[in-house]
Amino acid sequence: MEIGETIKAFRKKSKLTLQQLSEQTGLSIGYLSNLERNISSPTLTNLQIICEKLKINLYDIINSLPQEKVVVKKEERRLIYEPHPNIKYELTTEGSRKMKGVCMTISEGDFNDQLISWGHHSDEVGVVVKGTMEMIVEDNAYILNEGDSVYIKAHTPHKYKKIGTEECISYWTFSEFHEDALKPDKIENKE
Repeated sequence: MEIGETIKAFRKKSKLTLQQLSEQTGLSIGYLSNLERNISSPTLTNLQIICEKLKINLYDIINSLPQEKVVVKKEERRLIYEPHPNIKYELTTEGSRKMKGVCMTISEGDFNDQLISWGHHSDEVGVVVKGTMEMIVEDNAYILNEGDSVYIKAHTPHKYKKIGTEECISYWTFSEFHEDALKPDKIENKE
């Protein structure tokens, strides 16, 4: 199942028509229809808007993938998202896992003038394994070189962009957000 089909399934599960989702997101019915039919790919911003209105996140979409694998070989990675010809996201984990892994590759070239905005419903850790990227986390800018890592808490706004012309590859791991952790019976008494 591709990303558009998955979004369609979540929209139907939420009992929303394309018209209703269009009204809630401000995105046209035609755009949403093309997206659901995998004719077009969403931008990161539009995908985030859609996910928020459907009360899901990108990792809920990844969770819907049925296959369980212990090892995912580089050549077997599944392309899950390509918001721009120079950016691709590939799964490094498969199936329903408590943690999700993604490899983000920003191609060689001068695609370094755009800041890509994103936020998630789960904590995430990123490690740059090649190249350099700038991360802006809550208005603080950080330059990440090869081997550097960043930890981003759930619901924290952040942006990134590639620095320089060299290809930038980073690996990201996401924890699943469990609402049960917020219920009173899960809060420890510190007294």
